[in-house]
Amino acid sequence: MKNRFSIGEMAKLHNTTIKTLRHYDEIGILKPIQIDIKNGYRYYSTRVYILG
Repeated sequence: MKNRFSIGEMAKLHNTTIKTLRHYDEIGILKPIQIDIKNGYRYYSTRVYILG
């Protein structure tokens, strides 16, 4: 099973928009697992991470 998804793929999986996912990142609800420093692309995972 694939574990890393682009922001577009994640938006499609959850029937939402890229704009919504970016907003969730800004307010701390759903953080990407990686942000490419060269191009700013966000990558998400299906794994659950607990932020402390």
